[in-house]
Amino acid sequence: MEADDKFLNMGILLVVAKLISFLIMPRSKKRVPPVVKTWPITFLIGPEVSAHFFKASESDLSQQEVYQFHVPTFGPGVVFDVDYSVRQEQFRFFTESLRVNKLKGYVDQIVTEAESKLKFGE
Repeated sequence: MEADDKFLNMGILLVVAKLISFLIMPRSKKRVPPVVKTWPITFLIGPEVSAHFFKASESDLSQQEVYQFHVPTFGPGVVFDVDYSVRQEQFRFFTESLRVNKLKGYVDQIVTEAESKLKFGE
């Protein structure tokens, strides 16, 4: 990479960084939390506001809109494509299934499946 390309890339990076900071930093004196003016997005930065994110009720901070992006992961009608009460119940199932003592019981099955998938032409 030539020196001119490096300077061009650095210049582009600085312009993009300034543009992003302009979008997320409001001009008023109140800067917490920063809000992107063009989209309905709020950034919760720092320990004093992150508790709200993790402990907010469904009516205050809805997960449904965000989780719609993840519907293809499990398919329709499962986890990310159900209402809040059903989702919480399904998360409890996942939490229980992913505990260390349960995961240790899956090792043999995982090894067997991995070995069968990794057989190349045998």
